Amino acid sequence: MTLIKLNRADDAENIFKYIEGIYVDFFSNMHLPELPVYQALAKIRLGKGEEGIAYCRKFRDEWAAARVRKDSGYFNTTPFFISYLDDAKTMREAYYDRLINFADSVINGTTELL
Repeated sequence: MTLIKLNRADDAENIFKYIEGIYVDFFSNMHLPELPVYQALAKIRLGKGEEGIAYCRKFRDEWAAARVRKDSGYFNTTPFFISYLDDAKTMREAYYDRLINFADSVINGTTELL
């Protein structure tokens, strides 16, 4: 977005294309769970608005389902080595609420990143 404001739209477009093409896998889910939302934003910026919104909705729906999924601990692990955490349900809900809210801001067109 900064490049666009600096009248460097071609450079920005190259970055949007790169972001759009990043493969979503186990590691990106673990270290950058917001990647699908950024990819949706890139699609929108590249003129693929409907595709971007549909892509964002797909992941938003997955996160909404994961938010209420029952598990046996902190995302299927027991953090015996971490003493100061909220209960597993609260942590899971907060994690997915953040992702869902970010996706909703793209779907509803209310994010400042558009």
